[in-house]
Amino acid sequence: MIKIKRFCFDKNRLINLFESSKSFNSFNNSFIKFYKSKLPLFRLLLLRNIRFIYLNQKVIGYFWFEQIYEKTYSIKDFVVNNTANLSKTLEESTEKPSFFSKGLFIYECEDNTLNNIILTTLGFKKSGETLLMEKSIENKHEEEVTANITFSFMENNKDENLRCNLQNNIFEDDSRIPLTIDDIYYDQCQDYYLEKASVFIKSYDDHVGYGQIILNNDSYFIVNLGIVKEQRGKGFSTCLLNHLMNVCYDRGIKNIYIRVDEKNEIAKKLYLNNGFKFVNTVGIWEQ
Repeated sequence: MIKIKRFCFDKNRLINLFESSKSFNSFNNSFIKFYKSKLPLFRLLLLRNIRFIYLNQKVIGYFWFEQIYEKTYSIKDFVVNNTANLSKTLEESTEKPSFFSKGLFIYECEDNTLNNIILTTLGFKKSGETLLMEKSIENKHEEEVTANITFSFMENNKDENLRCNLQNNIFEDDSRIPLTIDDIYYDQCQDYYLEKASVFIKSYDDHVGYGQIILNNDSYFIVNLGIVKEQRGKGFSTCLLNHLMNVCYDRGIKNIYIRVDEKNEIAKKLYLNNGFKFVNTVGIWEQ
């Protein structure tokens, strides 16, 4: 029988679980590493959002979650002791935990058979996949841009409205909730956010695109890269991508990653043509 509980007093087993965070899924944000970096008062607040997974009264895993919207939660760290015998036991377990009925839980995990079995058994369903791509940055790219193209770093407490409007234009979709100014401020407060790493591209007097570099799980990623719909097909994406890679070079970043929807052929072609290579598939799971 699988149970979700708030507490665990098996110190040795907890240490083993916490230490296996990255081996279970390299996209995990290690709870214990984050926990140790915070002051005691903040640690108490963190403990409210961790739960332990028990199978037949024995702790076998944990997950750390964060609320991102009303009744919507992102699982930041998730580990189950992934032995072959355990996965078989989980498959045979018929009673699913009721904890997840409180809302929508989203988790991103490297695609492999064992983790897929564990997540499926716990009631998660795969809602999509993205491809992880990587590029080594050995030299500064010679930017071939026309005189009308300029770049600028985003200035905090000044450009939030501009960024919000650009991203809502770039990523507009019926299924997507538009960003608000508060979302931009929230992003700037996160540990992954880097100063002087968010870039606007401008053509003449018009801002036509945006992209940024973040530090996530000790790896650097290009995220939110895009061009407004009215200006696509003019080469701005390549210009912005090359400029962001030069920002990486100037900061001493040796490897940069990017994620792309497996169905987005245009984006995949852009990154492949600019030296990125496929690394892995990342599943998006929901419960």
